[in-house]
Amino acid sequence: MSTDTDPLIAMHRANQAFHEQLTQQAALSCGVAHFSMPFGRLANQLREAVVPADRSMQEAYAEVEEFYGRLAHPCRCWSPAPDQPIQEMERFLIEHGYTPRHMAIMQLRPWPELPARPAVRVLPGRAMRASLRELLLSHPTHSPSETREVWAEMMLARLDDPSFEVLLAMSGSTPIGHACLLQVGPIAAIYDVYVREDFRRGGCALAMMHDMITTCRRLELRTVVLEVGEFNAPAIKLYERCGFERAGNTVDFWKPATTGNEA
Repeated sequence: MSTDTDPLIAMHRANQAFHEQLTQQAALSCGVAHFSMPFGRLANQLREAVVPADRSMQEAYAEVEEFYGRLAHPCRCWSPAPDQPIQEMERFLIEHGYTPRHMAIMQLRPWPELPARPAVRVLPGRAMRASLRELLLSHPTHSPSETREVWAEMMLARLDDPSFEVLLAMSGSTPIGHACLLQVGPIAAIYDVYVREDFRRGGCALAMMHDMITTCRRLELRTVVLEVGEFNAPAIKLYERCGFERAGNTVDFWKPATTGNEA
């Protein structure tokens, strides 16, 4: 397994591809505006965000607000470009209602000796769309309920891209967990590993990680990365058990989703 690609660059490339799946893009002087009519409540984001040398943060912010003000939903996230100093941007965005989301970047290296796979039934989400939607709509992270609806429809729409896979864990006929894998050239990025709270500590997450890593090895994907909340100790412990190492960190700035039409 080669690990020549910088894991932060690999994660950045994967995130760009992930957000381009369901959005249109427009170049602004301060970044790339991603926007979507059906999914704008969650998908409207400024990525590669910078403060140009000839503009102030206030002017950059005004440009973004003016662009998204013409759409049904405002900008939900500012994601800084890798080389953008964030101190001024962070201070300004927090003052304007955004919250920093600090993430640890982890990379798989080398191919690990995986722990024994728990006896959990894991199926392709593409073949279980109704069950996947049921699980997504029960996800407690996405609130209000309108946001869960958008999140579910976004995930199902991503299945139209052959480079994107979802694994769905089942207990009998009940969906209990999901995990996603995006292939971008030689890069594999793992997203959204989730297990319902009442089924945790039963090996579900480990089974899904086992299957995804096995798939990456079979496809000879040279760089396998993921990002996880910097303070999510249980998830970090799971990923370390599966052979991942911390490689760096990043931060995006998010504004809570609201109900109704925000135009």
